Amino acid sequence: MVNKEEIQKLRDYATKRFTEESLDKSDCKLDNNLSYEDNISKIELFILTQQRDKKKQEIQEELDRELIKNPSIDFIKDKIEREFISFEQGEKNLLYIYGSQGTSKSTSLRHIFLERGFKEDIDFIFLGYTPTYKLFEKFSMNKNIKFIVIDDAQGIFKNDISRGMFLQAVDDKKIRNIYYDGGIKPLLPILDFKPKIIFISNEMIPYENILSRARVVQILLNYEKRLKYAEEVLKNKGANEMETTLIIQHIKEKTGRKKIPFDFRICKELLEDLRFNPKWKDKTILDERTTIMLQCVENNIGTKQAVENWSKITGLGIRQGWRVLKGVDI
Repeated sequence: MVNKEEIQKLRDYATKRFTEESLDKSDCKLDNNLSYEDNISKIELFILTQQRDKKKQEIQEELDRELIKNPSIDFIKDKIEREFISFEQGEKNLLYIYGSQGTSKSTSLRHIFLERGFKEDIDFIFLGYTPTYKLFEKFSMNKNIKFIVIDDAQGIFKNDISRGMFLQAVDDKKIRNIYYDGGIKPLLPILDFKPKIIFISNEMIPYENILSRARVVQILLNYEKRLKYAEEVLKNKGANEMETTLIIQHIKEKTGRKKIPFDFRICKELLEDLRFNPKWKDKTILDERTTIMLQCVENNIGTKQAVENWSKITGLGIRQGWRVLKGVDI
C-alpha cells in the first residue's frame, strides 16, 4: 500500500522519467495496492516496453520507406514470391531458397512479408546461425508464429541431433512435435508446432531427406546476368551513368578473365569508395575463399593439388573446396 505522500512522489518520478525518455505516460497507471518500490518497478517496466515498441515502430517505418524507395529490381523477388504463395497455402512446411550470394534473397523475402501485411516478431522472425539447443528454445518461444526464417545457417545440419530436430520441425504431418536431447538433460518437447520454416543459403545442402520435404527456389545467375544485376543495384543505390560504367568496367577487369561470381554487396562499397577514396580500385571484390582458391590454382599444377592446398590454408573441407573451384572458370 502507498500513502498520499508516496503517490505524489511516484507521480513526480513518473513525469520525470517519461519526460527524459520522450515517452507518453498517459497509459501508465499507479497501483495503490502495490508498495512504493513495486510501483517504481512497474513504471520502469512500462518505460522499457514503450522503448521496445518505439524501436520496433521505427524499424517498421524504415522498412516501409525502403519498400517505396527500393522496389524489386529484377526477377529475383518475383521468383521467390511465386513459390512463397504456393508454400503459404500448401502442405509443405519448408521453403528452401538458395543461390548466388548477395542477390537480395533475404531482403526480397522480407519485402514479400511486409507487402502481404505480415509483421516482424508477430507473424515472422529471422534467425541467423544458432546452436541446436538455442534453436530449440527459439522454436519453443515461437511455436505459434506463422513463419521462422533461418538465414544462412548451414551449421545446424552438422550433426545427427541437429538434422533430426530440423526434420521434425519441417515434417509434412498435420501435427508436428519436436523433441531434443542434447545428451545432458532432455528438454521438454514442443507439442503441436505451428510455424512454417524458410531456410536461406548460398549453397545447396546435401541432405535429400530434408530437400524432399521442401519447396525449392533456386537463384543462380550466369556471369552476364550478374553484371546486369550489378548495374541495377548501382542505379538503385543512386549511381549515375558514369559511375555505373566505371564500376562495371572495374568489376569486369577484376573478374572477367575467369568469370568469377562476385558478391553483389560489393557494389555499394565500390560506389562509396569511388566518390570519396582515390584508391577505390584497390578494394577486394572477391570473397576471401575464392581469392585464396585463385592463388592456389595459379601456384600449383593440377586442380586436385590446388583444392588440397586451399583446404590446408582455409581449414575447410575438400568437398567445400571443390564447390568453390566450380565457381571459377579456369
